[in-house]
Amino acid sequence: MSEINYSVIIPHKNIPDLLQRCLDSIPIRDDIQIIIVDDNSDTDKVDFEHFPGLGEKGVEVYFTKEGKGAGYARNVGLKYAKGKWLLFADADDFYVPNAFEKIDNFSNVDKDVVYFYLADDKFSICLSQAQEQSVDIKRANTYNSILSTNERNIRINHCVPYGKIVRRSVVQENGLLFDELPCSNDVMFFVRLAFCVQKIAISDDYIYCVSKPLHHNLTAKKDYFSGRIRLQVLLNRNQLLQEHGLGSMITPPLIIVWQFRCSGLRAILSYLLLIMQSSTPLFTGISKFLRDPRRYLKNN
Repeated sequence: MSEINYSVIIPHKNIPDLLQRCLDSIPIRDDIQIIIVDDNSDTDKVDFEHFPGLGEKGVEVYFTKEGKGAGYARNVGLKYAKGKWLLFADADDFYVPNAFEKIDNFSNVDKDVVYFYLADDKFSICLSQAQEQSVDIKRANTYNSILSTNERNIRINHCVPYGKIVRRSVVQENGLLFDELPCSNDVMFFVRLAFCVQKIAISDDYIYCVSKPLHHNLTAKKDYFSGRIRLQVLLNRNQLLQEHGLGSMITPPLIIVWQFRCSGLRAILSYLLLIMQSSTPLFTGISKFLRDPRRYLKNN
C-alpha cells in the first residue's frame, strides 16, 4: 500500500457545486487522502445520494449532524487523517492547476510548515482564460504580504487554514485542535502551532485560489454575536502572545469594536466590558491605529 503523503481536509455545508469544483482541482493519486466532513447540510440544498466525492477513489466522506461549524468539521477530519502532511481547504475554494506538483517539491523537506502564496478571486473569475493565456494574478491581499515579512510575523499572523502544508506529527504531538466556534475557529489553532513548529519554509508559488466573494460574505457578518466571538478569540490570542513575551505583536481589541460598531450601542458597551475584564489593556496599539486608521484596518 502506498504511503499517504497528503491529507486534504475539507469542511462543507450547503454548497455541493462548489465542493465539486474543489474536488476536481485535487488530483486522484494513491498518496493523496481527501477527507470531506459535511457539517449537517440541509436536505433541500444537498442531494446526499449523489454527494460530491461519495464512493470515489481516495475520497472519504463523513456526515455529521451536530452542526458545530467548520472548526468541528476540521477536528473530525484530523481524526481520520493519515498523511505525512495536512492541507486544509474550504469547500468554496480550489487548488490552481499543477498545485500538487508544486507541493511535491516540498514533500521531503525537513520543515514543519510550508507556506505558499494565494491566488485571489480575479483568478477564480478568469480561470478559463488563465488556463489559455497569461493572466496577471495579483497576489492575494494581506496574507501574501505577510509572507514577505519576518519569520515570527509569518508564524503568528498567517492564521488562515489554507495555502500551507503542515506536518501532521507536529499537530498530533501537541494535541492541536480547532476551536468549535461559528467564526474565527482557525485563529488559535495556528497561533498555538506557531509556538510548536521549529522550521518553516516559504514558497513563492501559487497553489490555492481563494473564492473571495463567499469568504467576504462570511467574514463580513456584523451581528453582535459574531463580533463577540471574534473579540474573545482576539483576546485569547493576545493573552497567549503576552504569555510568550510577544506583547509587541498584540492586536488592539478596539479594532473589533470599530469593525462591529454597527451592532449598536449596547453591543459596543458589551464589547468594552469584555475587553476591560481581560488582561489586554484597552488602548494597546491604539497609537498605530490613530496614525493611519485606514492602513491599520486593512492590515488587521
